[in-house]
Amino acid sequence: MKIATVSPNGKEAVVAIRHEGEFFGTRCLVSRRTATATALTACSFVRVTTSALLRLLREEPDFAVKFATYLVGQSIEDQENLVDRLTNPAEKCLARVLLRLASHVGGVDPRPISTPINQGILANMIGTTRSRVNFFMNNFKRQGFIEYDRDGRVNVRDSLRQAMSEE
Repeated sequence: MKIATVSPNGKEAVVAIRHEGEFFGTRCLVSRRTATATALTACSFVRVTTSALLRLLREEPDFAVKFATYLVGQSIEDQENLVDRLTNPAEKCLARVLLRLASHVGGVDPRPISTPINQGILANMIGTTRSRVNFFMNNFKRQGFIEYDRDGRVNVRDSLRQAMSEE
């Protein structure tokens, strides 16, 4: 799922990508809807009403702990993303986004990004243009940090993580 919001002047910002088994729409528990969720692949989801969720939180302690842990984790990730966008150049932000998207795949190198994602979405995630993302992606490919498979999906090599940690 792509979670996006639109500014008053009409510019879209992709604020998150949610993967299988993750919650989305949790902000509506405390405020009005501020974002739109769009499926990037065929998927199904379970809609839980606010009253049902509150009942689950009261009556199922294991679920309450899992949900609270998830929310705290998402809050930390949101803060890290904001700091990243405010303090780092777009190329480094893109590298971090690619690493986060590939982190949902376990211990293989290269790690495929399982979500079909295009350069426009990546540009909206880091606050730059599609042409800049294209430039950075070509640079990453030339340096051997990423590769494309036959279907055009991006595979992220561990060398990108190593290069990011050296900076």
